[in-house]
Amino acid sequence: MNVVNFYAALKNDFERLKTKINSTLHSRATYKKALLIYNSPELFADSPLIRAWAFYVVTNQGFACKIGSRGYDKGRTAHTFQNRIENFQQEMSERLVGTQIEQNDAHKVIQSRDSEDAFFYCDPPYINTNQGHYGGYTEEHFMRDLDVLARIKGRFLLSNYP
Repeated sequence: MNVVNFYAALKNDFERLKTKINSTLHSRATYKKALLIYNSPELFADSPLIRAWAFYVVTNQGFACKIGSRGYDKGRTAHTFQNRIENFQQEMSERLVGTQIEQNDAHKVIQSRDSEDAFFYCDPPYINTNQGHYGGYTEEHFMRDLDVLARIKGRFLLSNYP
């Protein structure tokens, strides 16, 4: 839901979203505020622009872009966030024009969209790690998804580790 809302704001209200993002400080207070909004979208249902801003902040100020874990270090993080702000351009919206966003189990999406021309980039939560908001993804889920990928007509790239 947050990704869909972000895309809608990016597409339909880009200039106002860009203005809000451009004025955003890299700070613990900003991150906490954005995380509250992100975690309570029902309280901000009449403010899709604010929810889109919060999504951008929690993903771009989070440690390794993880939601719920604020990132910081001795100097580079604020610079990195500033670079992301400067790179927030209209092209982001244009790049997403043909994108489909699904909130469903990976194997169902893959099976429903498979074709000879399909390409799937798969980056499942890593087993036996802190999966954050993706918690609960098990080895059984991973094996099921691998089985589906092994039988598709299209191609895929799988991110993982040994």
